[in-house]
Amino acid sequence: MVTSTEPPTETTPITEPATGAADAPVPVPGAVVVGVCSLEAGADGAWGTSDDIYSAPVAVVTDADGNYQID
Repeated sequence: MVTSTEPPTETTPITEPATGAADAPVPVPGAVVVGVCSLEAGADGAWGTSDDIYSAPVAVVTDADGNYQID
C-alpha cells in the first residue's frame, strides 16, 4: 500500500440549491398512484396484518403539477 502525505490537488465546491429549499418535493407528472383501504382487521383484531380484509385497489395518474386525488 502506498500512502501520500500531499494534500488533494482538486476540490469540489459545495453549493446550495437555487431555491434554497433542499427538502422541497419534486413533482412527478404522469406517475401512477395506487391506494388500497383495509376494511376489517381480520381474525386477529390487529390492523396491518396479513389477515386484514381489503377493498379493491384504486389507481390514479398524477397531473402536470404532480398532484392526485383518490375518491
